[in-house]
Amino acid sequence: LIVGESRKGYRVLERKDDRGCPIGLVLPGDAENWDPFDQRMIGALQKEAARRGRMVLAIGMGKRGAEEVTGELVKARASAVLVNAPDGGLLECLQRAGLPTVLIGTWDGGGRNDSVAQDSFAGAMAAAMHLASRGHARIGWLGYEVRGNTVQVAERFGGAVGGLASVGLRLNEDACLSAPENDVEAAADAAGRLLRLPERPTGILALWQPLAAGLVRAAARMGIVPGRDFEMVGWINGEAYASEYLPLFGGGPPQPAVVWSLGELIGIALARAEERRANPDLPPARLKIPAILRLAP
Repeated sequence: LIVGESRKGYRVLERKDDRGCPIGLVLPGDAENWDPFDQRMIGALQKEAARRGRMVLAIGMGKRGAEEVTGELVKARASAVLVNAPDGGLLECLQRAGLPTVLIGTWDGGGRNDSVAQDSFAGAMAAAMHLASRGHARIGWLGYEVRGNTVQVAERFGGAVGGLASVGLRLNEDACLSAPENDVEAAADAAGRLLRLPERPTGILALWQPLAAGLVRAAARMGIVPGRDFEMVGWINGEAYASEYLPLFGGGPPQPAVVWSLGELIGIALARAEERRANPDLPPARLKIPAILRLAP
């Protein structure tokens, strides 16, 4: 409501002046249950917001209704909102409230909202083609259930299927297993079933961070070594590559991973939110950041 100016003291902001107003971030789940990735996302946004002289208001959607969350953002005079919880009702409420909103890390499939996300299709396609180039004809998939899930999940699966099809291969149906989201131990259980198949796949795509961790955990329990007994491709944000992906392999040679930048995603999302605030009539844009296959540290 007020802003400090060098050598001039403080003054009350005009209604149209949003300096000093926070940037909203809506995440799924309750605040007390946010995982390390959620915390990293908050940190990345705080860093970008600080460059603009702003604070961040992070809200957990949890069981709260769209009207309640929107009301809190309006009361705080949020200048813009980044949403990582693909809730159609929330997006409609934010639009009615006139809050510039950008979906981050996902998109709505209907092209009605601005969104910034990883290029899941291209990243998955590159991962699948890499395993094919290594001579693997039997390739497995450890992923999230596509049916009834977000479009990003479908897009990543589609990229893998398309990449293999482009070189005359396909995912083996019996070697495609799903695991609950964001649960490394459940991922390890599913990975164990995959690795115990009578005809174990020689290449495995685990294109979500918890699934890659679960696959390596299951292999270790069975005395199987990634890179020796099978090859894999994981998925990780660049900010966590050294601290969370490389240690999975116990100091040994790491397996390839598709890498993307969380900081880049947040920066582009904020820039788009500012464009939307300056020009509310802009057509919705779906923006992608690179998801690049990294073979070695």
